Amino acid sequence: MNAPNNTQDAMAAFSPATGSAALRVAYADPPYIGQAKKHYSHDPRCAEVNHAELIEHLNTFDAWALSCSSPSLKQILAMCPDDVRVMAWVKPFCAFKVNVNPAYAWEPVIVRGGRKRTRQQDTLRDWFSHVITLKKGLVGVKPEKVCHWLFGVLNMQPHDEFHDLFPGSGAVSAAWETWKQQNTLLRQFCECSNVATIKRGNAKICQRCADIDSKVQPQTAGKSRVWGAPSQREYTVTLGGWK
Repeated sequence: MNAPNNTQDAMAAFSPATGSAALRVAYADPPYIGQAKKHYSHDPRCAEVNHAELIEHLNTFDAWALSCSSPSLKQILAMCPDDVRVMAWVKPFCAFKVNVNPAYAWEPVIVRGGRKRTRQQDTLRDWFSHVITLKKGLVGVKPEKVCHWLFGVLNMQPHDEFHDLFPGSGAVSAAWETWKQQNTLLRQFCECSNVATIKRGNAKICQRCADIDSKVQPQTAGKSRVWGAPSQREYTVTLGGWK
């Protein structure tokens, strides 16, 4: 990541809500090797892609993801750095083709970089099951839920800088906007104004308050859970958040 030019740039690239600097993240969904002319001959921008040059460009970002086909996976992995991982988009409903059996019902996504997920965050699988899109005008349009899963794999945050290198229908960029909105709204803070990372019932508290509350056994009060903190305030966590 390029160093900020000045203090103002550094502050703009830092999120107080997450305590982390913004990442430059790229996603590439190019025409799959050998498929450009077949599926995208009407679009002059969708010529065959030099994947070696593409991966070299992707390596200039802090994190990246690259969609490809399973037949081309071995060829593309040979061009990638050693620290990449292969994720899988599994398709419970997909296009079955004549004389293709077994069907191609999953799609590799090569990823590199991203934030390390914490113990407080949910553990994500390296595969995601979701049906393909239909009637979107282009072949291979990625579903919104698949994009959201991929943003989670890279542990992206709303303040990150996202680059969709092959925008096509614009579906991935649109998914990034909805994901940012959802995760900004869902970001929670502790009553003491620290970033909330520890789940308590249906709300969250910060690590400091969790350390205090671990000394007291919580009692159930209907749908609420009440924690009493010695020499501190008492608070109740309900479905509506803090009381």
